[in-house]
Amino acid sequence: FCERQAVFIDGRKITVVDTPGLFDTNARNKETSKEIGESVKHLSPGIHAIIHIMQLGHFTREEKEVAKEIEKIFRFEAKKYMIFLFTRKEDLEEKTLEEFLSNGDKDLWSLIQTCGDQRLAFNNKAEGNEHLLRCLSCLK
Repeated sequence: FCERQAVFIDGRKITVVDTPGLFDTNARNKETSKEIGESVKHLSPGIHAIIHIMQLGHFTREEKEVAKEIEKIFRFEAKKYMIFLFTRKEDLEEKTLEEFLSNGDKDLWSLIQTCGDQRLAFNNKAEGNEHLLRCLSCLK
C-alpha cells in the first residue's frame, strides 16, 4: 500500500510516505485509512506535513470526503500540518493562487483557511527542483 523513501536535502532528512488516494483504489477506504495510519505511526519524531495534492479547479465531492478522512486518520492535528498543493499552476494565467481560490469553491477556501492557509501551486511543465524547495520551506 504505502511506500516510504528517505532522502537528505540540504543536510535535512526528509522521509516521504506516498499513500494511495483514499478514493483512487479498489481497496476499501477503511483499509486504506488504517494502512496510512500505521505507516505514519512509525515516523520519528512524527509527521511535519500532510500534503494534499489536487488539480487546480477540481475540488469535487470526493476531495471533500478525502479532507474528512484525513482528519479522522490524524485527528485534529491534521489541520496544523496540512499543505494544499495544487497542480497545473499554468492554468492560473494572470491570477494569483489566492485570487483563484478565494473566488472559487467556498468549502475549499474555508478548509484552507482553517488549516493555516498553507498552499502552493506547481507548474506541471516546470523543470528543476524549485518546487521541492518551495514545498520544503512550508515544513515546520
